[in-house]
Parts: sequence; C-alpha cells; structure tokens
Amino acid sequence: MQQFRRTIFSGIATVAIGALAPAFGADIPQTGLMGHWKLDESSGNSAIDVSANHYNGLLQYGALWTSDTGRSALKFSSTAGTSGTRSFLSFPAIGSAVFPSTGSLAFWIKGSFTNASYLPVLDNWASRNHIFMRTVPPSGSQTTGSLQIALQDSTGAYLPGSTGLSMNENTWTHIALVWDSLNKVGTVYKNGAAASQFFWGIANPGWTPSGQLFQFASSGSSPDMMLDDIALYQRVLSPDEVTSIYAGTTPPVADTVAPLAPEAFAASALSPANVVVAWNLPAEQPGGYLLYRNDTLIAKVAGSANSYIDTNLAAGTAYAYKLYAFDASGNRSPVSALAQVATPALPLLFSGDLEANPLGKASLIPGWIQHGAANTISIVDAPTRAGGKAFKFDFNFSDWYRIVGDQNADVRRTEAVPNAPAVEYVLGKSYWTGLSEYLPADWVNETNASNDEVIWQFHGATDGPSGASQQPLSLSIRGDQASVVLFVGDPNTYYDPQSKTVRPAENRLVTVPVSQLKGKWTDWVIQSKFDYTDGYVRIWMNGVKVADYTGSTIYHSLGESNQHGPYLKFGDYKWSWGNSPGGTIVSNRTLYADEIRIAADNGAGVAASCALVKPGDSITCGIPAVTNVSMAADGNSPSVAKAGSVITVSFTVNQASKTPPQVTLAGRTANVTGGPGNTWRASITVGAADADGEVGLYATVNNQEGDATTTVTSVTTGVPVLIAK
Repeated sequence: MQQFRRTIFSGIATVAIGALAPAFGADIPQTGLMGHWKLDESSGNSAIDVSANHYNGLLQYGALWTSDTGRSALKFSSTAGTSGTRSFLSFPAIGSAVFPSTGSLAFWIKGSFTNASYLPVLDNWASRNHIFMRTVPPSGSQTTGSLQIALQDSTGAYLPGSTGLSMNENTWTHIALVWDSLNKVGTVYKNGAAASQFFWGIANPGWTPSGQLFQFASSGSSPDMMLDDIALYQRVLSPDEVTSIYAGTTPPVADTVAPLAPEAFAASALSPANVVVAWNLPAEQPGGYLLYRNDTLIAKVAGSANSYIDTNLAAGTAYAYKLYAFDASGNRSPVSALAQVATPALPLLFSGDLEANPLGKASLIPGWIQHGAANTISIVDAPTRAGGKAFKFDFNFSDWYRIVGDQNADVRRTEAVPNAPAVEYVLGKSYWTGLSEYLPADWVNETNASNDEVIWQFHGATDGPSGASQQPLSLSIRGDQASVVLFVGDPNTYYDPQSKTVRPAENRLVTVPVSQLKGKWTDWVIQSKFDYTDGYVRIWMNGVKVADYTGSTIYHSLGESNQHGPYLKFGDYKWSWGNSPGGTIVSNRTLYADEIRIAADNGAGVAASCALVKPGDSITCGIPAVTNVSMAADGNSPSVAKAGSVITVSFTVNQASKTPPQVTLAGRTANVTGGPGNTWRASITVGAADADGEVGLYATVNNQEGDATTTVTSVTTGVPVLIAK
C-alpha cells in the first residue's frame, strides 16, 4: 500500500506561496459550519467541537498534546503509542452518512520533514473516496518540503489537479480544501490563496464518501507533524472566506446568491459530427459552466468561455442542450433556455451554421480559424443570405500601413477557414461547395490593374521544403471585373508559385462585371475534383452553370513529393496592399458571407449533390429539360401494340443524369437503357394482363447534380401507342 501511494504522488508540481503569522482561534464563518476544533485543550483524549453539533474528536495512540507559539496544538508522534508508527485524531460521530459530499475543510499544519509521512483525512483503507495528504522532505539543494494532496473519486481514480504545496520546515501553513460534488469541481488553498483546482470526470457521479472515517491519521517513521484549528463545513467556502480564516479577519457574509441563468444560449450544427453551443458573456464572470446534452452532463467549461464545440456526434440526429453557471461558492444558476439542433446527414462535411454565435466581433469564432488582421471579423444580423446571422469582414489599409510594410503580419487579409472539422479537398475525390457573398453597393473598384484581391479561394497546401503554395481555384477581383481563376499545370512539371517565370498557367473560367455582384447576395456552388490530370470544375452562379472545365485542376509545387489537397477560405485577401500600396485608391474593404457548406460522397452509397450545399432554398443547379419524347410499338403499326409487341419510349435530356430515369409504361416498370449521349429508352413487352387502351407514360428524370427532377407524362413527338390485343 505504501509503495502504491508513492506511485500515485510521484511527479506532482510544487507551488511556493508566502505566509502570515498564524491566526489561531480567529472568528470563522458560521454558515454551514459542521465542526470546529480549536485544539486548545492541552490535555485529555478529547478534541472539543465548539460548534453547535459537538462532534468531539478522539486522540488515539501517538496523537499527543503539545505547546507551540504559546498555545496548545496537536502533535502526531511516531515515538509513542501502541499502534506502531500511526497516530490518529478521529471523529467517531462523523462517518460516511454525515460527512458532507459537498463541503470545505480548513486547518493549520506544521512539521519537520525528516521523512515522508502520510496523513489520510478520509480513509478506511478499504473503500474509495479517500483524501490523502503526504509530507515530502526536501531533497538535494531544496530548502522546502511539500504537502501533497490527492483525492480519490468513487471509481478509484485520483482526481486531476491533485497538487503539491511547498512548506517551510517547522512553519505553520494554512490549508483549505473545498469540494463541490454538484458542480464537480474543487480547489486547494494554501495560506489563503488558491493553489490548484481539481475536478471529477464527467461520467463520474461525484465525490460521495462511502464507508469512510473522518480522521487525521499519520504514518511514517518520523512524522512529527502538528495540527491546529480545524474547521469542517457542509458547504463550499468562497475564496474570500478562505482568506478571512487564514488572515484572521472578519469573515465576509456567506455568498448564497446564485449566478444568473446563461443568456442567449443557442446551438448550431457545424457538421454531421460537431455542434457548437454559445451564450452571452455575463457582466460578472462565474466560476464555470456545466453543459448537458440530452440531460447528461458532457462538459465543464471555464467561466471565461462563452462557447463549446461538442464533437463525435451522430449524423442526422436531434440533440437538446442546456447550460448552468456556478460560482466559487458552489451556487448554481437556474438552467438556460433549451437549445435544440439536428446534425446534418452525411455526406455533408461542414455546414457552417452561425446561428448560435453571439453578435459582434470575436477573436475566436467556434468552428472557424481566422486568417489575417485581428478584430476584423464580426457576426452580424444584417444583411444575411438565410437565417439570422452572417459573417462581416471589415478591415482598413491603415491596419497594414501601421505595420510599416511588415508583410509577415499578414494584415492584408481578413479570411475565415472552416475548422470543425477542418476539410481538406483530397486529391482525386469529388466535392461540392456552396457559399454566398455580398459586396456592398458602395464597393469601390480599384483603377490599378495590378490591385487584385481574392474573395474566395481553394488555397493550396504543400509538403515542399520551400513551403510555397498558391490557390488552384479562386474568385479574384481586378478593377471592374470579377473572374473565377483556375491555375492549370503540366502534371510532369514542378512549379514555383512565387516565381514570375515558372508558374502554372492562369485559366479564367468565367468573368463578370463587379457591378453584377454589388448590393446583393451572389450564390456560388462549385463541384470540383482536384487532380493532376483527371480533374474537373463546374461552377454555378445564382443557379446558372457558368463554367464546366475538365482536365488538370492542380499542379505540383517545386520540391514537393506528396501534395495535400487544398482547403477553402473566404473573405478578402487584398495582397496588393502589401505588394503595391502606392497604387491603391481604397482605404477600407467591407463584405459579407453566409451559407457555407461542403459535401462529398461518403463512400457508403450516399451521393453528394448541389441540393446539400446550395445557399438558401431558392436556387437549383439546373432543372433538367426533356425533349423529343416519342413512343412506338414494333411490328407493322408503330401506333398499335398487340400481345407480344414491344413498346419503346425514347427521350433526350439536356444534361447528364445522376441516376437513370425511372419510367412506367401502361402502369408497369419499364426497362431503361441509355445512350448515345443523353438519350434514354424505356420499353415493356405487352402481355395478356395489359389492358387495352392508350399507353400511359410516367417518367422522372434527375439532373447531373441530383438536386432537381423533371416529370414526363406525355409524348412531344407523334402520338401515344394504343394497346389492342
């Protein structure tokens, strides 16, 4: 057992804090006081409890009265008694049924550190929920020993935060231990100041003593430890109260006022596996927060935080969240409003919902990484593409100018990057991306043709030693023109993106006047496969396909061996403010973004599509048009079918279909075949059970992206076939 404990206590940190003269016997807080043992009896076997409960203690074996600093104290000596090297101050009336599961324990301790000594406080040497204290002598050149404190929960695990407190040899030190089982947190104080915090595991029911004995029990070959002025509470002492006990000052009024319920508590799905919850920061910071999902505690959050990302969730599942605040005195707030959210179904990878985020600027937006100038991204409630919140990017030329041309500061950009999860566009894999951006009506066009700026981009990532990379695909504004630019490379050539001579070719897939983007939301949907040879990029702008490119969609960077796929970021990269600041006529840029989504086939038969990522609900990526619908029977009369005749309907679709059309003829499922091109045929063989009369037609045809469908119920060429058996 002794060797086991040495293992538990190994490697614990030491904290050095100064001390005042001991304030023995001072007035202490009375609210929730369970027992107070001043230890000034000086003789006899009893330690008198001066509280109203009269839980008197019992000195056993090597526990002896002594005198120190002109007053009585209790000494644990290994040289007296009949129980080997152990000494006890026990409290028989305070067992597991009485000892508080939430409470505080304060005492003064002094000792020599000739050898290590164990001082279990709650212990029956068989069950769990122990409080262990251990004195450790100085070693080598050290001049101070330490008092190590560890708590063991009901699972047998030692709570994180168990600590070592430095103690001067033969100097009185005040220790206070506070534990809050309701909020699953506790604090160790030394000489009136917090030294460490410990907490219980989320799944643990809490620290509930079972079968324990409340006692100070020493062991060791030469402990010579002294105790004085012990107080036990059945509530959490506040930091101010602990300080007052240590300093001997008038105790403050006990804090029984609970924090206010967290306000503006909301939840948003970032991806099929991640949900962000956020709330407003209160005027007075609480001690922390307890977050529940579906009535189960899942996280303890720092009092300085106002958001949390819940991970490893199930796709396509509804969740309900609630939040409590608690303070240093263990008071718990009323519960927040219930926040309900459903994670999106696969194959959506990132949904970028901003609805849970508080309005205003933020240095950290949960689920996102910010690139560039600080304090330039806000969450706003207008304008928005859909829902109630959107990104606002707002930065100034003066932000860069103040850096005196230090481009390493990278304040030429203000961009957001999806990060919950981070999404790499894996080479050779198909992805769908949707986002909407808004340029204000007063957007000023640069007049210098070299003053490009990038509004959204799929930024390159490289394993090359130079670290050089360049976006393979981006929306770039130059003067009064906006172009989607694809950098195309020879798969057998390695390029240096920073070089003026060895660069991939620039392919402008689509160019529109900037005036078409001002004062309104512009919706973008991009279907992409980044590949050195067999890639493609298809782009829809406001629901209209504006680009369809096949071929090389990424290039090799110089010196790399295994390039990563790109990643999405958006906002404004005004690189010309750093490269040619003298040519700019713009001192500020402001723009907005919303409805950011990324999807990819999940490999389990669920296909990604435009429908999953398109901004808002008002666009599609192209409704299929069906033409040249005709029907004929084989045999002598194409318009009349006999028993055994084959009836065939054929039609042409203006684009490829994601899946074959579904066709019924005369109420029966037809056999569908395709080709050449986008021509389809469906047929049945007339049987005895088929009713005479005009053959009914019903066909559904989807588009290339799978987000829109056209229904066909009649022929457009010729006449329908009549069955006449």
